[in-house]
Amino acid sequence: MNSIDMGTFSEDLFLIFRDSLSDFLNEKGLVKLRKLLQYIYIKGGVSVEQVTRAISHESPKLKEEAMATILEMLKQEFIDGEQRGRRKGIEEGIEQGLLRGVQELLIKQLERRFGILTENEREVKCNCKNQDRLEVASIVLLESKTKEEVIDKLK
Repeated sequence: MNSIDMGTFSEDLFLIFRDSLSDFLNEKGLVKLRKLLQYIYIKGGVSVEQVTRAISHESPKLKEEAMATILEMLKQEFIDGEQRGRRKGIEEGIEQGLLRGVQELLIKQLERRFGILTENEREVKCNCKNQDRLEVASIVLLESKTKEEVIDKLK
């Protein structure tokens, strides 16, 4: 739930800027402006377009500062998103690599114990993406009499 009433946002922000314009024009005021913009952007779920419309009648210096702040936040958001995406990709790659390793090990163990697997049997193993099933199958391999018992655990 947004903490900002989107119906009156532009008008409210316009009033804040109008009433605080002189406060925003000094160095401390610019810090306050940055914090206000960060709050409404991050916590209020307000879009850049809404902020831009709300400050369209303000002084050039105030608009410039507001847009610079928004641009900074957007850049940081982009960087954060890119880093999250990279981390997620690495995690998925590691998971896939581990899964592939478990699959390959199970094939080698099955072939060592029961001989060459048919194409269909290999396909069942390759289609199994469930780590728990692969682990169960590797345990069953130790006690099974036939490769079918192991392959059934992968289905």
